[in-house]
Amino acid sequence: MLILLDMDNLGNMPIVYLGDLNSFSPEDWGLNNLQSGLGYGPLSMMVPPYSNPETGSDYSTYSSAIHDWTDVHRTLNPTDWGVTYPSYDSRIDFIYVNQFLFSNLIKSTTGDTTHAGSGSYHLSVDVFINLN
Repeated sequence: MLILLDMDNLGNMPIVYLGDLNSFSPEDWGLNNLQSGLGYGPLSMMVPPYSNPETGSDYSTYSSAIHDWTDVHRTLNPTDWGVTYPSYDSRIDFIYVNQFLFSNLIKSTTGDTTHAGSGSYHLSVDVFINLN
């Protein structure tokens, strides 16, 4: 929650938020029934209000007041599971952009680069953004 408040304090500017967030995304609900253990709370603050059939939780009160976040991989690949953590057949690594970069998104992939599996026990998440 503190990170989101810090980003709000930056004001209206382009922001990319990425990393191993150790959370499932509520936007992935129903794409894979193997998800378990990590929960949805942390990423529930990044997405619009939702109704999670598992928990019914709504963390939107902790969401950004000025940034509209987009899950890059899910937006550009709506039916691709995008596994980044093969041990759990899950996606727990993410790239989010705010409203200033959304229209500049070109492509996003997971785990398909030459060295995707050699740098970590997680697979890579990639995004191509037009910065012109």
